[in-house]
Amino acid sequence: MPTTPDMTVVVCSHNGERTLAACLAALAQLDERDRFQIVVVDDGSTDDTGAIADASGFEVIHLSPNGGLSAARNAGIRAARAPLIAFTDDDCVPPPNWAMQHRDAWRSLPSDVTCLGGQVRAAATDSLNRRYVAWREPLRPIPIDISTGASFAQRIVRYVRGPEKFQSNEGPQPVASVVGANMSYRATALAQIGGFNPSRTFSGDETWVSRQLRDAFGPHTVVCHPDIDMRHDFDVNFSDTLRRSFQYGIGSGRDAVLRTEPLSLQPLAGVVALSWLLAPWVWQIPLAITLCVPWLLYLDALAELRRTRSSLMFPYMVVAEEAFNNVGWFVGVWRTMRQRARR
Repeated sequence: MPTTPDMTVVVCSHNGERTLAACLAALAQLDERDRFQIVVVDDGSTDDTGAIADASGFEVIHLSPNGGLSAARNAGIRAARAPLIAFTDDDCVPPPNWAMQHRDAWRSLPSDVTCLGGQVRAAATDSLNRRYVAWREPLRPIPIDISTGASFAQRIVRYVRGPEKFQSNEGPQPVASVVGANMSYRATALAQIGGFNPSRTFSGDETWVSRQLRDAFGPHTVVCHPDIDMRHDFDVNFSDTLRRSFQYGIGSGRDAVLRTEPLSLQPLAGVVALSWLLAPWVWQIPLAITLCVPWLLYLDALAELRRTRSSLMFPYMVVAEEAFNNVGWFVGVWRTMRQRARR
């Protein structure tokens, strides 16, 4: 490997023994592998994550105790020798050309761009949950117009209209935030903002970093390239999707209290819940809302019937996912307000 690699790839893992070996095996097969520095950060794991990382032959950093994803990413940044630093997750399977795509895309980007993201798709569809997330695509870059400057009405309109699909033929385009499983940065830009925020021990730290970069370098300096795909090994169980949604909700609740992100409660689950709270004695009304409203917003699930009949459940799985997100949001608000009161 050259003294100065083209790009450093950082993988952070905490108790990721189920998926880490496949991720590292894929990284070992990267095209032009000798042009990339691979750094694995074992974030205080108590399972076999550390042993799996050591056996890979990559550079390994062992942290103790567990400090959270942001602190682990900062450890990877400190070990990086390249001018570009990419990140992926321990439950992802990078395709052979993934690192090359990031590096080559940077060569054609304007000099003021600080962050480059791609898209994340399900690696398999062999369970109900994996088919659901393949349709839902929950890990998406956040569109540029959904930011702290967007009004509540604008966010509702965007929600009803549906999530933005980033098209490959559109090329790189500005976004509000990238996805942590598929992103890269200019090392100098990360250094200028101080890297990731180690006080954020929950998910979504890339959203915070994206905002810092846009504030420091300009609103259009964080971009997504739709052609750069990452395959994500989602859990087979829907309970894992609900767990993730709950954790994202906690982070969003904290951000709402700290006024660093706009209100992010999910409206569909709220409408369903309110219908049962306001008219439980006329149960036919909330039942009709529960059965019909999700389908009004997610008619595109019908197209999935050609591939799987389980798509009939998808709109209702959205409601459950949003409900866990909302519960997590209130938990995040409550925890943050308690922490403030103790100071």
